[in-house]
This record gives sequence, structure tokens and C-alpha cells, in this order.
Amino acid sequence: MSIAREKDLTYINGYDHPHIIAGQGVIGLEMLEKVPEADAIVVPVGGGGLIAGIALAAKNIKPSITIIGVETSHCPSMYKAFEEGEPVQVRVDDTIADGLAVSKVGANAYQISKKLVDRIVLVHEKDVALAILRLLEVTKTVVEGAGATGIAALLGGYLPELAGKTVITPLCGGNIDMSVLGRIIERGLVEDSRMVRLKCAISDRPGRLRDKR
Repeated sequence: MSIAREKDLTYINGYDHPHIIAGQGVIGLEMLEKVPEADAIVVPVGGGGLIAGIALAAKNIKPSITIIGVETSHCPSMYKAFEEGEPVQVRVDDTIADGLAVSKVGANAYQISKKLVDRIVLVHEKDVALAILRLLEVTKTVVEGAGATGIAALLGGYLPELAGKTVITPLCGGNIDMSVLGRIIERGLVEDSRMVRLKCAISDRPGRLRDKR
């Protein structure tokens, strides 16, 4: 902002500028063009621009559609904004969904969301890890934590009211470091009870591993 003022430049917020929100609304248009029978759209929430744009477009085309936002419990910025009635600064802890780690949602995004978004849910980190693992295994798709939170909410049982309904969720992002992906896969396997870690203290002498005493 200071550079923009000093050099007389136009500052465009990456998630809260009205034109950015409008642009992201095109996703909502395309969703309902492809799946007009959709009952709900579940959207990852960071700064709020994506869900605001999708909600604005989708609700105008199909007012009955349900719009649900998803954040991780490590960064509940829109969740808290809904609680407080305005955008508030929240604590951000380390999260697999680092693309959603915005400590305060945009003012424009909030004003749109509070009118059009039906509710916000918070998912746990383990559910995000499992969602990334499921996407890799079932669809062969690499999705970053932020993009997998919608799947995390659906697979984690956070939205039982959507069972049997037609639901859309954007897999918005595949920017994930390979070393991080390996750790997430391992965590997902552990949470899925498919990998177990054992720690044993044994003495360093021959035959100790077969010693049953």
C-alpha cells in the first residue's frame, strides 16, 4: 500500500478487490453450467474472495443452492467474522492448508458472504491430510491442502445434511512441495490406520531381537 501511494500506483488486493471477486465468480457460473442440478457448493475459504464470487454468481442463477465455506481450525478467519459480525484478526497456526492461512478476511468478501453463504465449517488437520491422500489414490490428482479442504469436510462427516445430494467442491490448487507431500501422505496413512509406528528400547548386543525374555 505504501509503495502504491508513493509511486501513484493502483493497488489491487489479491482476494478482496471487487474485480477479483467478480472474476472468481466465473467459477460459480461454470459450475452450474456443467452441473445445473447441484444442490450445494462447498468452497475452501482463505481471504474470502473465492467463496464470495462463487456465492454471488451461483445464488443469482439458482437462489435455492446451498453455499458452505470450509476453513481449518488453525485459521478460522471467516468463521470468527461470522461470529463477531465483522472481519476480525485471528491467530494463525501452522496448517497443511497454508493457502488459506489469512488472518483477517477481506471486508468486501465478508459483506457478500454474510448475505449469501449459508454457513462456515471448520475441519481438523488430519481430515485435510486424509483428503489429500484420497484424492491421490482415487483420482490420481495432486491437490494442495487449501484445495482439499472441501473434500475434507465431505469425507470427514462435517456435512451430514448433504448425504445423497449433488455437491460441487473446487479442487483449487496443486501447489505443494514434494517433501511436504510425502509427510502428508504418511500422516494420512497413520490417520487411516494403515501405518503404525513403533518405538522400542533394546540393548545393543547380538541376539537381543529374538530374546523373548
